Amino acid sequence: MVLTHLLGKKLEQNAYFSVGDMSIWTLDMRNGSKIKYTITGRVGNDSMCGLTAKDNFGDVCAICIEKRGRDNVEVEFRYSAGVMTYKGYMKR
Repeated sequence: MVLTHLLGKKLEQNAYFSVGDMSIWTLDMRNGSKIKYTITGRVGNDSMCGLTAKDNFGDVCAICIEKRGRDNVEVEFRYSAGVMTYKGYMKR
């Protein structure tokens, strides 16, 4: 996925979020910074929402990816300290 906006503001450089049928998902901010999310569980039947994960900093979060028409997506990382919402599109 290509993420273009964070909290409603355009990112200076698009970020890439690699997801799928793997236990570790990676958010590459394209500035040398990468956050790796180890998927630890799933709540419900939706394969892209209701996921629990632990990032490489040791913080736990919930991840939800929702399609917003065609290839547009919204990705939400819900931490105890707050919510980070990205918008972008699926790269095929």
